[in-house]
Amino acid sequence: MTKVEGLRETNIFTNQEQPKQKVKNPKEIILPLVPQETIKEESFSWEKYMEDNNKKLREWSESTLENIFPEVKERKRRAEIEKIIKLQTNKVKLNLSEEDLAYWTKIIKENGETTDIRVELLAAIICKESKFSKHINSATGSGAMQVTTITIQDMFSDTNGGRLKLYNLIDEETMNKILYKHTPEGEIATDKNGKNIRRYNTPAELREACGKDDNLGVQVGIMCLKMKFADVVAKKKGLSLEATIKGLKSREIKLSAKEIEEILETTLKRYNAVFQSYGKEVIDSLKVNNNLNFEEYNLIK
Repeated sequence: MTKVEGLRETNIFTNQEQPKQKVKNPKEIILPLVPQETIKEESFSWEKYMEDNNKKLREWSESTLENIFPEVKERKRRAEIEKIIKLQTNKVKLNLSEEDLAYWTKIIKENGETTDIRVELLAAIICKESKFSKHINSATGSGAMQVTTITIQDMFSDTNGGRLKLYNLIDEETMNKILYKHTPEGEIATDKNGKNIRRYNTPAELREACGKDDNLGVQVGIMCLKMKFADVVAKKKGLSLEATIKGLKSREIKLSAKEIEEILETTLKRYNAVFQSYGKEVIDSLKVNNNLNFEEYNLIK
């Protein structure tokens, strides 16, 4: 460890003066990367090369840093999601504290990655449903995405209109996280008969838990949204729900960007049937992104 004294660096443990390290000029770092045939050209100019390739060099530098230091990539992704959340909150004149911003960024980032859903859509729905309120449990719904007992009751069985098998077909890993207890090693806990042990015995219990655990509420909301998306596609294509889910996952069912936009708006209307303009408002909030590509908003992959 060293400390700086004037122009000298001294090791604080040995009090020995350390040779000053020479800081490399950017040219010394970048020049070896320039193709040799380019350097040999009579017209080659370092300044001109830097000017022409500044953007490429900056992107190369950033991607190299991200590959060497995963925390750089992680920090960059968190900053991107924070910006996405602020775009939504600014529209409703909502100011989140730094603590709350970090809290929701973590939840949206993790669930966006594990369920393969666009974080822009997730942030827009949470803002619309609960305005990023923590641990919300109201008469209309529970959790960040305001799930209801009626919406989640078909997660519990395959009988009497239940759709557990179909939910598992969409995303079994997430459904297992939602429904079953797990061992410290991450395995699903089973009873002495080898049957999976449920975390919740009734839809009402799960609904109540969504109001206490925001991460759980988001997971349940995402699964409900995906099922409604599959429902809309099934009706549009004239297929069974099972065939639709399999077709979407295998890419046998191909949807254009325009089709996905229309299907997503209908899905959102069904997710929240109370407000007629709900679907359009969420879609419009996504369109602030100039690089919006609805092909990326296929909810079942």
